[in-house]
Amino acid sequence: MKYILALIPILALIFSGCDKTDPPVDNSPYWGTCSAIVNGENWEGDPVAGVNINHGNGVDLIIDSLDKYGIKRSVLGIMKVPLKIGTYPIVVTTPQVNDGKVGAINAPLEDDIVLGYYKVLELDSSSYITLTSYDSVSNEISGIFDITFLKEQGGSLYPDTLRFRDGQFHTKVK
Repeated sequence: MKYILALIPILALIFSGCDKTDPPVDNSPYWGTCSAIVNGENWEGDPVAGVNINHGNGVDLIIDSLDKYGIKRSVLGIMKVPLKIGTYPIVVTTPQVNDGKVGAINAPLEDDIVLGYYKVLELDSSSYITLTSYDSVSNEISGIFDITFLKEQGGSLYPDTLRFRDGQFHTKVK
């Protein structure tokens, strides 16, 4: 009986140690939410944002669309968005050029393999992004966007035009 009473505190320590779990480590680069209606269908993406590394002006938003297995199926990139609340037209430009213009691209993917390429349809002047909030302390940004893309490359599996409507995002600049 003495041995059973002596084992109770030891067992209590062992089992109380098992109750503690370390918080999960999130190695994901994504933070926040992004959604839109693309060609009439609901679309969701996982955003990440960072200061444009080419010249330090503006923020580049990279929004990956992942399937249920976590495989990238498409990428939407919106480049050189000023960190000032306002509305900016989206045109054809590249992140490397310091021209003060906001640009965008879209590409269907098979994880890390690019299967096609879409560029902004400039004849359609309705492509824009609006930065609705920016918190310089937390680096959180939010906004809305509409973009029309025209297929430059890609097989017949992909539509000729992609229309992102009622887009909204909330993420953090890293």
